[in-house]
Amino acid sequence: MDRPRPTSIVVRRFSVSELLEVLNCQKPMPKELAASIRLLREQHGIGYADLAFYLAESDPPYGLCVGLGKGLAELAEIYYSQNKQSED
Repeated sequence: MDRPRPTSIVVRRFSVSELLEVLNCQKPMPKELAASIRLLREQHGIGYADLAFYLAESDPPYGLCVGLGKGLAELAEIYYSQNKQSED
């Protein structure tokens, strides 16, 4: 019986400290990070907690994952909406 193969996902991983700097607006969101978040959320349906695990080089504490993933996803949407407006 043919079963669908799981889709492989390859994205650049960032240090937890770098992700937190982006989340705290101490550092601008890199375009590559915003693109990875959009890919993982829209095309692969990755949830907020799993998003932090996919993006972090080392596993962040689980309690941090949901907030980190949600905050980064929202910042990625802001990044795309601002860049879309500047192109218009």
